[in-house]
Amino acid sequence: MFGNLGDQRPAPAAELRNFTNRVSEQTAFERILNLDGGHVAPVLMFYGVGGAGKTWLLRKLRGTLPDGFPTAYLDLDPMTGGVDYANNSARSLAEIRRQMGPAVSCPRFDLAYTWLRVKEGAGDEPLFRGAGLLGNSWELLQEVGSIAASDYPGSGLVKWFVGKVTSPVGKWLQSSGIGRWLETTLGEEDFLKLKRMLPQEIYSDLHRRLLTDLQENLPQQAGRTVRG
Repeated sequence: MFGNLGDQRPAPAAELRNFTNRVSEQTAFERILNLDGGHVAPVLMFYGVGGAGKTWLLRKLRGTLPDGFPTAYLDLDPMTGGVDYANNSARSLAEIRRQMGPAVSCPRFDLAYTWLRVKEGAGDEPLFRGAGLLGNSWELLQEVGSIAASDYPGSGLVKWFVGKVTSPVGKWLQSSGIGRWLETTLGEEDFLKLKRMLPQEIYSDLHRRLLTDLQENLPQQAGRTVRG
């Protein structure tokens, strides 16, 4: 009998109408997000046993953020549909980058993460497939990544690439953040450096690259800086 009654009722979370017992946490988080200029952009982490109110706290918190405020949400609990990133922190960084979206340019990270997965032969991530955020960068390295370093020109890398790759990739390259990065001397040097690096060397450098990209390209929020 009880089983039948339970089958007819919606999930408990769907019945909740009142946000209770987490107002103090919400207030504290909002105070952190509204710190005066000059403070570091905050990272908030909260955890608890099932049913403690984490999901509703997140919903309320998101609802208070101003339009255009960049956020990334990582659910680390596989029991709630999250991903355990303990054995692959690179994927957690890639997920943060994905949630930043195409409006936030991250050429150093995008290039390095794509090189990492190309070297590992692991292009099965949604980021690299079809219209995925890094789909074009994956195609670029598939087409030019195997060319010997000695055959690359000393300068004008983007123009040289455009002559080597298919038309869609070449068109993307000329208007993308990665393309603008590769048009600089530092970007050209970075590409060749990544080509020579071992996967584990790239892996350990990903966090620095993402922080640098975000520090340069995130919309300014009251003068906050990115640090990690």
